Amino acid sequence: MTSRAEVRGLPQRAVRLGPTQVVLETRADGALLLRSPHPLAPWPERITDWLLHWAEKTPERVLLAQRSQAGAWRTLSYAQALARARAIGQALIDRGLSSERPVAVLSGNDLEHALIELGALLVGVPYAPVSPAYALLSNDYAKLRHVLDLLTPGLVFAADGAAFAKAIAAAVPPQAELVLAKFNKIACTSYYWERLQVVLGMLPEVSVECEGFSDHPLHEHALASLYRVFTSFGLAVVTAVPIGIAMGMSRIARGLFDPPIEFYR
Repeated sequence: MTSRAEVRGLPQRAVRLGPTQVVLETRADGALLLRSPHPLAPWPERITDWLLHWAEKTPERVLLAQRSQAGAWRTLSYAQALARARAIGQALIDRGLSSERPVAVLSGNDLEHALIELGALLVGVPYAPVSPAYALLSNDYAKLRHVLDLLTPGLVFAADGAAFAKAIAAAVPPQAELVLAKFNKIACTSYYWERLQVVLGMLPEVSVECEGFSDHPLHEHALASLYRVFTSFGLAVVTAVPIGIAMGMSRIARGLFDPPIEFYR
């Protein structure tokens, strides 16, 4: 543990604080009111005004940073965040999102989540972060379904398609567009939903891929599964039956095969 002396020896920078003067007012009922004698300085009307301000003043300064799984830092400067947030905001407008069809985010804090939030705030599209516990810890997803039924989202974002696959399949309405930051064969929900929307004429084409599943009809997947099942059964018949007969007829065979079989069991 770092001692106080070691902490005092570390590099420090001055922190600018507001004036500390206060005016004390004592009321007849004994209540004490404290107020600052200094008027408020001009303040931004919107949270995103600060993003615009610092993107102009210090465009290269890091606004957001996140460690990757490899341990390296992923960073976004003010200028990068503003440019990407504007692009996301335009995409939200193009999709006709509104208070009736807002953005819902199922996953926790990360860079992509922050950019979607900033994009929504820039263009005035309502944005609702949903507790990840409703999707990751629940067994019936009842709370998540209730939240999404109330929100009626037009777009749903999740960081990890694999982690949120079951929740997405159970609770996300099929008419909502699904956006995933990380996508793999476990979570092919958005792929098949977009396929359905293409068939219904709601989308011109499928914009995502489903790794591990080529674009083949269902019967080909069924035949591939049956091939694996019967191949395994055939290998078992060819090997297990002769070994079983040999073990029943010969002590030597039993002595050879019984230990590894028992170990495997």
